[in-house]
Amino acid sequence: MSDDTFPTRLRQKRKERGLTQGELAKWIHVSPQAVSQWETGQAGADHKNIVALAEKLSVDWNWLGYGANTENPDISVQKHVFENRNSTYAVLCSREEIAGWALKFPKLDVDPFDYIDLLSAETGKTGGYEALELRFASAGYNLATEICTDSMSPMFSRGDIAIFDTGISPIPGDYVLAYIVHNKSVMLRKLRIRTDEGGSKYQELVPLNEDYPVTTIKTPKAGRILGTLIEHRRYRAPPGGVQRVPLHLSKTGLENDT
Repeated sequence: MSDDTFPTRLRQKRKERGLTQGELAKWIHVSPQAVSQWETGQAGADHKNIVALAEKLSVDWNWLGYGANTENPDISVQKHVFENRNSTYAVLCSREEIAGWALKFPKLDVDPFDYIDLLSAETGKTGGYEALELRFASAGYNLATEICTDSMSPMFSRGDIAIFDTGISPIPGDYVLAYIVHNKSVMLRKLRIRTDEGGSKYQELVPLNEDYPVTTIKTPKAGRILGTLIEHRRYRAPPGGVQRVPLHLSKTGLENDT
């Protein structure tokens, strides 16, 4: 077993903090056997437990779970701090980032904000990320992406921003963000439900532009819906006017990108 693995990092920091497996297990509400299995590599911890472990051990969860930020692992786990705690934010992601998130965390149990943090730690990227403030609390996680094709025209244009909630179950006619497994792509489409000859229901992802094909999802191996559209924003600046100023979010607050 490599020295730089999750089991060895967990065992090392637990012993440094003077904790038994039972004491650590009690803190994060799991059994001592679970901690033992994590430390021996017999089982893996999910993201929620990795964050809880990191908080108790006072280390960076990126380092503990994934080996990132190895230069300074002994820091307190930081929460996203916003100027207005009653506000909800969506992180603006590229299609490639969303596909990576869906591939790495197929249960969608990790906040996209945290995934972008992880990417930043792995790549050394700094400066935070663009966040969009929302008016209402979310049912799940929020994420946003910029429209980059004309597949959903005329309703959605290039440059528009679509914002999704992972906690809202879509119904037929809703606009959804979907991940397609075979080409690891992400698309915005209108949801339609069909029934096959055997009586089984399946999903059709329908573009508004007829020049694009309908995509079919009959099993989870083919693809899955990541979120339901909750907001559609269109930015237009007059000739010579001021363009949209991105709002960048770091772990210490909000910053305008000027």
